Amino acid sequence: MHAYWPQPEGRVDKQCRMILADSQVNAVKIGLLGSSRITRAVSQLADEHPDLPWILDPVLTSGVGDTFMDAALVNQLRKNLLGRCTLTTPNLPEARTLSGAKEPDDCAARLLESGCRWILITGTHADSKDVVNRLYGQDGSRQEWSWPRLPYEYHGSGCTLASAIAARLAKGIDMQSAAKDAQAFTWHSLQHAWRTGRCQLTPNRMFVLDAPQSDEDP
Repeated sequence: MHAYWPQPEGRVDKQCRMILADSQVNAVKIGLLGSSRITRAVSQLADEHPDLPWILDPVLTSGVGDTFMDAALVNQLRKNLLGRCTLTTPNLPEARTLSGAKEPDDCAARLLESGCRWILITGTHADSKDVVNRLYGQDGSRQEWSWPRLPYEYHGSGCTLASAIAARLAKGIDMQSAAKDAQAFTWHSLQHAWRTGRCQLTPNRMFVLDAPQSDEDP
């Protein structure tokens, strides 16, 4: 990353409202917000559409460690947006920043106290052989999945995961099934990732189209 420019919150708000008015929206995925003002605007939209699942991927740093956050943005996420979301999908460093806790279970407990209904803490940044992802619910449920760690670094793995979950929730799939299926999709998109430049690899979200087709395939 060389630089980034957060858009004026009014511009973001108008774009979102036009889409919500024009299209049948069945889920909303939130990624990099960039400023506390944008976060407040998105929180207002969530209040106006409480029937929709809101999935937050709380992007606080870039894949190479550059920060997108300041104290005001983190404060808005903690006090306003988290409690309006159906699911948030932080990696462990993000969960620690948002919760003030250290261990995944403790981070999840504090984040659930915000009112967010589900917390999926991903283990991509852990120093472990496998990537362990943990899903926590307001009902006290806890599920854990382990995925073989792939050998490279990737740009967009968290975005891919949150978007894949949102797409499945939009189709009416329950959260636990959506999270499981989306993780498999994300892992395969990373397994088939491509290099578009000298930076990290990009997930190949269309990997299924690259698979060889047999005469029996539709």
